[in-house]
Amino acid sequence: MSVALLIDCENASPDSIDGILGELAAKGAINIRRAYGNWKNQPAWEEKLHPFAIQPVQQFAYTKGKNAVDMCMAIDAMDLLFTESIDVFALVTSDSDFTPLVLKLLAKGKSVIGFGESKTPEPFKKACSLFIHTDGFGRPSNQSRGSLVGGERLSRNELRGDTELSNLLRSAVEAM
Repeated sequence: MSVALLIDCENASPDSIDGILGELAAKGAINIRRAYGNWKNQPAWEEKLHPFAIQPVQQFAYTKGKNAVDMCMAIDAMDLLFTESIDVFALVTSDSDFTPLVLKLLAKGKSVIGFGESKTPEPFKKACSLFIHTDGFGRPSNQSRGSLVGGERLSRNELRGDTELSNLLRSAVEAM
């Protein structure tokens, strides 16, 4: 399946990208990877773009308090809907303003996977074909990684907290 990943960097944590890509890898090929934001205001996201081959889409705020980034992302999604062969749209945001976009994509026969924090409003969560919470997608702590390198045995809770390992195992099981 062909997947388009669209990230609203104003409403998503850059620490979640490892987990998001792990989840999507099991769904198909992530052919389009775009992140929308004003890079002058989001240095943490800027560091994640190159290593994960995510295309940055610069969007300046033309007027303070308006949703220029949201509009740009929605327009791109509609453009992709009608010009590319996309099976799954993955929208990374905790913003319910994207609910009408989700409904339009669903009406056109596309699957929509939403990614967001637990604070994401219910209408957006319920509109998506599948919604995945990203709160636990942060990178494992250095202490946890050091224990793995040092050869020490990790506790059950430490293993459960290792999102990267959990995603890797989940992907391996689904692939089998």
